[in-house]
Amino acid sequence: MRQLLGRQLLLPFRSCLRNDPILRYPQGIAAFSTTTGESGTEAPHTASISATRESKPPKLEPETRTWNVEFEEWSDIDAQFVPEGFPNQIARYFQHVKRSSLLYRAADNLLENHIAALYEKWSADPNHQINAGAVVLDGPRGSGKSASLLRAALAGRNTGWLTLYIPSLWMLSHGSGPYVPWTDRGIGLNVEGHVLWYERPEQVNSILQTFKKANEQHLGSIKVVPGSPMADRFTGDSLLKLINHGLKTFDLFEREPEKVPAELGDVLEELIRQLSLVESRPVMIALDEWNTILGLSEFNIPRARRIHSRAIRQAELFMDIDKLSRNMKNGLVIAALTNARPNKVLRKTRVVGGIDPRYKVTDEDRVDLMGETKVNALRAKASKVAIDMIGNPKHPLVPLPQDSHVFLACSPFCKEEVMALIREYEDAQFTLNVRPEVALRLHAVTGGRGHEIHKIMATM
Repeated sequence: MRQLLGRQLLLPFRSCLRNDPILRYPQGIAAFSTTTGESGTEAPHTASISATRESKPPKLEPETRTWNVEFEEWSDIDAQFVPEGFPNQIARYFQHVKRSSLLYRAADNLLENHIAALYEKWSADPNHQINAGAVVLDGPRGSGKSASLLRAALAGRNTGWLTLYIPSLWMLSHGSGPYVPWTDRGIGLNVEGHVLWYERPEQVNSILQTFKKANEQHLGSIKVVPGSPMADRFTGDSLLKLINHGLKTFDLFEREPEKVPAELGDVLEELIRQLSLVESRPVMIALDEWNTILGLSEFNIPRARRIHSRAIRQAELFMDIDKLSRNMKNGLVIAALTNARPNKVLRKTRVVGGIDPRYKVTDEDRVDLMGETKVNALRAKASKVAIDMIGNPKHPLVPLPQDSHVFLACSPFCKEEVMALIREYEDAQFTLNVRPEVALRLHAVTGGRGHEIHKIMATM
């Protein structure tokens, strides 16, 4: 299919872009500006753009209408409220269209209503505690799961939730930065049978930095609850001081490497425990690419044995969403799956973990090298909600369940949404003059998968 896209369809698309009249789409955008993110994750370039558009709903019969005709709007995403940085695919799209605006879809509406309803219950009754099940965004690659999770995190922050947003859990068990083998004597040799677990100090530091920047106005007033070794030995009295302790600890990494990694790991683990105990305001934990930490990491030990993600302390911390959600006294966990980063499968005998019981690889882990069994186990406990886009009276949207886990199946982009995305590229003068039949062909060829649409538009 990709060869077909590249060789047979790209030239006709380019020809149509040059010669055909501009197609109008039913959207409207106001002026806005964006700023570049300050984290290591890619973020869009600074821009200031004003644009206006006609706003005419598509002439479709009610039973066939699938686009967001109720809202008829895009939503601007300001980078200054996302210190974690945008997911890479979204950042590239923002760079191409020279604006940070995302199409408002049915999944976004459902999630924002769910978050608002939970917050309203909590604010109306001081004794009410939010103990809703986790929400997992499911669906094919390119169906907008990461964009919907980003919106949900921002909706939480705008509403008043204390929000921990991690745009890529993949970085905990893959990617750059040291993976530090930890033994009962501190840092040790990366030898099978001697390592208790592995630490990812640079990734922990990044999580602490961005969480502090996004929530600093609330953290000073939230007290640390005793009850763990880290909390009992910590001399500070607030979450802000706990995070500052972690950041100062990281600054000592080069001078005291034998102490820093485990202390940083203790800080992040204690932060998650404290977030589960907060009662003074609702807490949201939003995790993208969750399934990438359920199977193998990309790290090795000698003799080409692959380390399982369970042996990495920070990955293990977020592995069991069911447990993480149940432990939350006053909060919500939202996670998104990804199909873009499949784990490589090796022989069972080549998978290793830590010797600490918590980080030891199980027989199930050796069989389920990609984490699919863990995802399916949670799916079996959850309510299933399939997205039918706003505007179809035969399938009205209903609130998400608040008493169980939810698997929210996100849909690929429909024809009207594909046309609207093309219009974004046109407005940015990235492409010109796409005629309607070409847009329909683009939808048919890509199956409405956003990453394929952007890939083709970026090469025109």
